[in-house]
Amino acid sequence: MDLEGKRRIMFLENRIIAHRGGFFDNQKIYENTKEAFQIAIQKGLAIELDVHVTKDEQVVVYHDDNLKRLMNVDATIEELRLEELPTKPFPIPLFRDVLQQIDGKVPLLIEIKSMHQIGHSVDIIMNVLKDYTGEYAIQSFHPYVLLYLKWHYKNVIRGQLGSPNRQKDIPKIQKWITKSMCFNILTKPTFISYEYNEMSFKKITKLKKKYVMICFTIREQADYTKYKNIYDAWICENMQNWKEG
Repeated sequence: MDLEGKRRIMFLENRIIAHRGGFFDNQKIYENTKEAFQIAIQKGLAIELDVHVTKDEQVVVYHDDNLKRLMNVDATIEELRLEELPTKPFPIPLFRDVLQQIDGKVPLLIEIKSMHQIGHSVDIIMNVLKDYTGEYAIQSFHPYVLLYLKWHYKNVIRGQLGSPNRQKDIPKIQKWITKSMCFNILTKPTFISYEYNEMSFKKITKLKKKYVMICFTIREQADYTKYKNIYDAWICENMQNWKEG
């Protein structure tokens, strides 16, 4: 990684990044909601969140492709219009409203989830971000998202998500791509986000010569203590149960 790329991502280095807001129990406070984000803001933590594009091209903040887990609706976000999204047990926030809430107070790490018409979806998301003046970076499991950003939004800091355990029901070739990150030579990411306990120390050390290395998702304070000197930044959740300091 060149020095310019390294300089531009310094705002995410040596930071705990609050995964989907980081402070939630999905009972009183739900993930990827303004309530969870507000706690992270108050604690001065960077925020990781997920964005999807609805059928009527609205950008919303939600993790899963399907709404079943949290909303008890067996449908995908991409097949519904904004007005058709469920509102119980919580309203799914619009991305633009979340940007107004965060307003540059803390850095933002955005995962692009939409896999339908990727280029068009990225354009829609970037249009929402065009006037945002806070610090942010974008990551995705799909290398074409990064390639499209490289072609059309070259100044946006982009990162490749990788894991050997993601999406167990996908074809073997897709699993291999997700694990190996073989398209990095084309997509030229500035950083890599990888499952914290699924990469050897030797490989992490080698990759750190080229990329900023971010790990996900740490849920136990003991694991954070173990890995804080190995990775450059740490995506964490369940932090409401961690001891202060």
